[in-house]
Amino acid sequence: MSFDVTFLGGAGVIGMNMYLYESSDTALIVDCGVMFADYSCPGVDYIIPDFRYLYKKREKLKALLLSHGHEDHIGGVPYLLKDFNIPVYSGELTLKFLKAKLGEHKIKGDLNAIMPGKSFKVGDFTVSFNPVNHSIPETYSVLLCSNDFSFLHCSDFKIDDTPVSGEPFNRKLYKKIGSKGIDAVLIDSTNVFEKGKTVSENSLKNNLLEIFRGIKARIFFTTFSSNIDRIKQVLEVCSQLDRKVVFEGRSILKNTLLGNEAGYLPFPEDTVLKLSEAKDLPDNRICYIVSGCQGEAGSSLFKIVSRERKKLQIQEGDTVVISSRVIPGNEKNLNALMNQVAFYGGYVVDMDEGGIHASGHAGREDIKEFISLVRPKKVIPVHGEFRHQKAVCKMVMEDNLAEECIFAITGEKLVFSDDKKNVFTEEVEIEKRYVDTRGDFLFSEEQLKERRQMARDGVVIINAYSVDEKVDIDTTGFVLSNNSFFRLRKFLSENLILLNDVIKDDKNKLAEMAMKLTKTFFKKNMDRRPVIKVFIRGEKWN
Repeated sequence: MSFDVTFLGGAGVIGMNMYLYESSDTALIVDCGVMFADYSCPGVDYIIPDFRYLYKKREKLKALLLSHGHEDHIGGVPYLLKDFNIPVYSGELTLKFLKAKLGEHKIKGDLNAIMPGKSFKVGDFTVSFNPVNHSIPETYSVLLCSNDFSFLHCSDFKIDDTPVSGEPFNRKLYKKIGSKGIDAVLIDSTNVFEKGKTVSENSLKNNLLEIFRGIKARIFFTTFSSNIDRIKQVLEVCSQLDRKVVFEGRSILKNTLLGNEAGYLPFPEDTVLKLSEAKDLPDNRICYIVSGCQGEAGSSLFKIVSRERKKLQIQEGDTVVISSRVIPGNEKNLNALMNQVAFYGGYVVDMDEGGIHASGHAGREDIKEFISLVRPKKVIPVHGEFRHQKAVCKMVMEDNLAEECIFAITGEKLVFSDDKKNVFTEEVEIEKRYVDTRGDFLFSEEQLKERRQMARDGVVIINAYSVDEKVDIDTTGFVLSNNSFFRLRKFLSENLILLNDVIKDDKNKLAEMAMKLTKTFFKKNMDRRPVIKVFIRGEKWN
């Protein structure tokens, strides 16, 4: 009769969402996302959860449930399915996004479309997906019931009474779910510091219309590529103003096509063109919808603004409209991009000017209303940093919204007692996994630490061929002065002779000892800690 929830991601961080729900006989995963890397992770494109804990649960792991199609909820799925052949359940749009992603990894996957609000069995769980509003269509909370336990998982949502896509928030539905008794709700905490309610996505169209109407040159519009509702409004505005639209960027092209196929993103007649078809249009008749709203190096917008693209470059008079919030850690990238726009004589309109971005996450009053509708015994804030989670807990207890608010972080398991009165916390040994998509490389914390060390202090490569020859020393990332070079070579030559007398017939041990001595030399004489590689070559040793 046990019931556990393990936080493999998404708690204490914004991104990398992954949660494991367990009964005695069945384990279910909710979401498997990525977190985008920042400048502190050289050569890393994104970070995924650690799956090692799941190996212990392989026999009872029955399914993956996906709440919606954002990267921080589905981006890690290809890596999961390479190791675990389990069925995936979600809405049709999410599965379209996922199928395209799996295809890039040459994985098919057992993909199953759900019926909103309709319950189905997975092992000894009864599961239902229930609609919520968010910044992408077909977003759901997931109700998980097993034995006498009922959990409502609602990591991303807002309360929108006039959404662009889908139905208005269904208060009656959630009141009904709550009336059956909810032991705990895992809830979105991202926007807890935003007082009041989150504005409707539908409120942006008139603002965008006025901004676009006042621009007399080319427009480069950028938002998250999965924000189908935002792109839909831009298409409608451009159609109204007789501006043609060109989609630029791999993710924008892919997601707009999938959104169109699903019926959420109709293309107004004669509005969407290819890049080659738009080259002869007057500047005031064109809008480029491009990927790269976070200023990511390598994105379409970055290449356009940096003039790396031959066929499409920023020019004097252009306006870049950034319709998204800045993800923490991307401030420097975005600021550099905006400065580059200004350098080439362009202009930037961002969310600070108001009315061009609506969050997909619940504001403080929305969070309170949702909890009040569901009336859970316990609240567990997720999808936020520590300060967001703590703020939700403070609000819950001050306003008597639940009996208890539990602060949980990634790497913890909550174990619920059979009588539901007590919750015990256990630590789970996990670490982040780092992905370099240029070769689909996956590496560990220790390997990332070495990358950082190389970036900061460089690399030293030492080749020693015999006790009678001088060692070769090569450096990357810095240059040794002549004096330091000769001192190091003399130091190594003398010590290799001494070590060779002590260490017999073990080149690996000799190389290890030489590396340690070299580290000491650099730390003591230059206050540097480069990555050091020593190779003992040839046969003239002992």
